[in-house]
Amino acid sequence: TNIRFISSFDYNEVNKRSKVEIGDILFAMIGTIGEPVEIKEEPNFAIKNVGLFKNTDAKFILTTYLRYWLSSPLYFQILEKKKLIKGTTQKFIDLGTLRVSPVPLCSKEEQELIVQEIESRFSVIDKVEQTIDASLIKAEQLRKSILKYAFEGKLVEYEGDNNG
Repeated sequence: TNIRFISSFDYNEVNKRSKVEIGDILFAMIGTIGEPVEIKEEPNFAIKNVGLFKNTDAKFILTTYLRYWLSSPLYFQILEKKKLIKGTTQKFIDLGTLRVSPVPLCSKEEQELIVQEIESRFSVIDKVEQTIDASLIKAEQLRKSILKYAFEGKLVEYEGDNNG
């Protein structure tokens, strides 16, 4: 409801330098570092202060493989070990560091297998999460039911004295 847009001129100027396209990866550089996002639909926005990985040779590296690498704990361990993430109150990583970031390369076939394996395991995790969520809902319903019965006096048989 409170959106502010840039001018068409500014939009075109930004896009001259860093136009986002399908197959690109966006990478947060300030604050929450990482969280890479793979662009899968035609974008209608411009970016500033966001890392932009352009996959200019899709025959060489799979975009999804690169996205998984950029979100991996090992990648962040390397960045932290080499002290490439800077800042104290607000963390940041500069474009120069992103440009020379290491990426483990293997054949395209191996990349496809790695991506398939990751996505297969994520699928299992998603199913487990759904089962847990459903179980939590059932447990909460059971809890409410037990409390209702308890306060209606139906949970246990009352054996009070005969005086009232």
